[in-house]
Amino acid sequence: NLHLIEAGDLHGAAQHCSSPGSFPTSVLEHRNPGTSEPLLRGVRPMLQDIQATDWLLTGPRPDALKALGEHGLCFDALVTTRHLPVLARFAAGNADLPIIIDHAAKPQPGDRAEWTAGMQALASGPRIYCKLSGLFTELSPEELADPARALQPVVARLLEWFGPKRLVWGSDWPVVTVA
Repeated sequence: NLHLIEAGDLHGAAQHCSSPGSFPTSVLEHRNPGTSEPLLRGVRPMLQDIQATDWLLTGPRPDALKALGEHGLCFDALVTTRHLPVLARFAAGNADLPIIIDHAAKPQPGDRAEWTAGMQALASGPRIYCKLSGLFTELSPEELADPARALQPVVARLLEWFGPKRLVWGSDWPVVTVA
């Protein structure tokens, strides 16, 4: 849907491009007005909403995933803890594809052993990044009383594992205003 991009509806265009293989390659030629920056930077399937945890290993078309890497696009993985082992297998099978773990895979309050193991393993991949966003919306009511105290250990671990060059800031706006 190039008309979405031409009309400036980047949100609509991003939704159209949310599944690898669903965008026409001509989208890659569109630039931000007055710059040489491309409008499309990557794709973000809503993996957290797909019931089959292993969809990532069977759903995307291999040729589309290869094209993403060839065009310098990234794969934004909107995942939760249950997806982390599958994402590690996906990353191993797509060696040229930069991957961003959105919202730090949404660590939940309580025992984070599975999240810790999965994120630490993924952080060992040099082309895997972590988006530091959306953490506030995952806090328990008790943690919301002092969110800085609740998030400090999570952010410290992410910084340790990914380093400052592979942590990406995201505001999570407007979701954070309604959560």
